[in-house]
Amino acid sequence: MIEQFKPMKLKEIKELPSDLTDKIYQLKCDGTNSIIDIELPQVTIYHARDDNWRNRTYRYPEVVAEIQKGEVLTDHKTYLAEICVHDENGIGRHHLLGRRQLENGFQIKRMSTLLPVTIYPHHVLRDKDNYLFNVTYGQQLDLLKQHVKNGSHVQQNLS
Repeated sequence: MIEQFKPMKLKEIKELPSDLTDKIYQLKCDGTNSIIDIELPQVTIYHARDDNWRNRTYRYPEVVAEIQKGEVLTDHKTYLAEICVHDENGIGRHHLLGRRQLENGFQIKRMSTLLPVTIYPHHVLRDKDNYLFNVTYGQQLDLLKQHVKNGSHVQQNLS
């Protein structure tokens, strides 16, 4: 399933277009793209790395525990999301997220308390057996409102 999604690459622009009336912009929190696949009790979190997705579920025990309660993200779904760590002012900081890229179980558990992550789902990619490639942005917002509830580590990112 995951192989069919290619991670998006950043594109630098020098200035915003002058006519913004027909444009939609989303909040970028200086985190990393992820795919979150949910088939409770199983939760799998993939990171974008080069042109591949890598399973990094073990790095985010606080997120997995919250999702497994079944209250913040709807089951049988796959979400595209951003994973962020916020500084003391509530601003997402990529260098803080970098401090969460650990392999040692004790360090991961410790850092999940010291530098907890927040995920911001911004697309529903799959609903049960249906892949949602041809839905409009407005339909995506409706899906997010329906399937994403705010929690300690999951937040709606609705424009």
